Amino acid sequence: MGTSVDHSGEQLRRDARWPLSCEGSGSNTGDFQQKGSICAAQLIRCGLAVCAAVTMGLGVQAPSSAVESDTVTSEPGLAKFEGKTIDLSEGWGEARSCVVHSPEQVKCYRTREQADKVLGYDPTQDPKVAASAYKASAASVPSCPKAWICLYKDAGGEGRRLQFNDEYWHSLSAYGFAHETSSWRNIQDGNWLCNDRGVLGNGNGGAYYMDDCAYANQLGKYNDWAVDVHG
Repeated sequence: MGTSVDHSGEQLRRDARWPLSCEGSGSNTGDFQQKGSICAAQLIRCGLAVCAAVTMGLGVQAPSSAVESDTVTSEPGLAKFEGKTIDLSEGWGEARSCVVHSPEQVKCYRTREQADKVLGYDPTQDPKVAASAYKASAASVPSCPKAWICLYKDAGGEGRRLQFNDEYWHSLSAYGFAHETSSWRNIQDGNWLCNDRGVLGNGNGGAYYMDDCAYANQLGKYNDWAVDVHG
């Protein structure tokens, strides 16, 4: 049976992760210039939309490279796929692997191998694969880049793959993945220290915990159960 997960602290975590400390204060020019420098330095941490609005008022121009990224979208569930914007909540189309860098930065790929290459994942350097004594065992290890948690549409790490590495709750329905998870792999820690557990939730307080440096090819009674995930 699942155990209870408290979602009430989510806003506190989100607030701590996105401190909006960019607004100007005081009345002298030097103070505004100082605030403008701080805001420009914190563009990514504060959020593009918030800081861009503030920097316009302070006469500071946002870096064009941050704004023009081919992964930037306007809301959760929208993703970039081969130069187009798609709404994952309405279907993935020909995309088979989607990477959620943040709710506003989602990039999808036609194949899992394409995503692995972009993220620097090499199965020959994967400790789980290297430790497998037999080919059949190695093949059963789902591919998942280091520093991510990966969810799979089908058992055995097959089918569409959706991955996260943010430390807050994501609604899977926004990504067309509610009641879709049939297997998973968690290697979020990135340094193989195995101390960053993930959680699948059912929206009613139930929880299924995904230990770090682990994977599950079958979910039993939890198959197609999850509607949200916490990295």
